[in-house]
Amino acid sequence: MRSESLQVALDVRRDSGKPPASLKVLVAEDSALIRERLAGLLSELPQVEIVGEASDGSSALRLFFACRPRAVILDIQMPGPNGIEVLRQIKAEDRGCVVIILTSYQQPEFRDRCAQAGADFFFHKSTEFEKVLLVLNKLIATELPEGSEA
Repeated sequence: MRSESLQVALDVRRDSGKPPASLKVLVAEDSALIRERLAGLLSELPQVEIVGEASDGSSALRLFFACRPRAVILDIQMPGPNGIEVLRQIKAEDRGCVVIILTSYQQPEFRDRCAQAGADFFFHKSTEFEKVLLVLNKLIATELPEGSEA
C-alpha cells in the first residue's frame, strides 16, 4: 500500500524484543491451485514457516487466532467472511501482523477498501505474484537473526 507500511509493520514488535527463529505465515486462499503455488514459492525461503492454510474466511480467522502468524497472505474472494472482513478482524486483534492482499481484483475500489481496512500490501495475482516473496524477504532480513532457519 504505502511505502512506509512495511516499516511501520516492522517497527511493531510483539515479543519481548527477542527475534523469532522463523517467520510464521498464514495463507488464506480459496483456490487450491493458488495455495499450492504459494506453498511452492514460500518453500524457496527456508526461514518461512507456513503455520496454516485456509480455504475460507472462517478457517482463516480460526488459524490466525490459534497460530498468531507474523504475516498473512489473504485473498479477497473467499467463502464465509470475505477477505476484507477477515483483514479487519486480524488488524483489530494485531495491528503488527503484516497482511498481504493477493487478489484477482484490479479495481481501485477494492484497493481502497483494503487500504481502509489496514492492508499493508495489495498485489494482483496475475502480474504481481512474486512480489509476495519480496515482502517476506524484507521481513526476514529485518526481523530474523542472521543464520536462523525454520
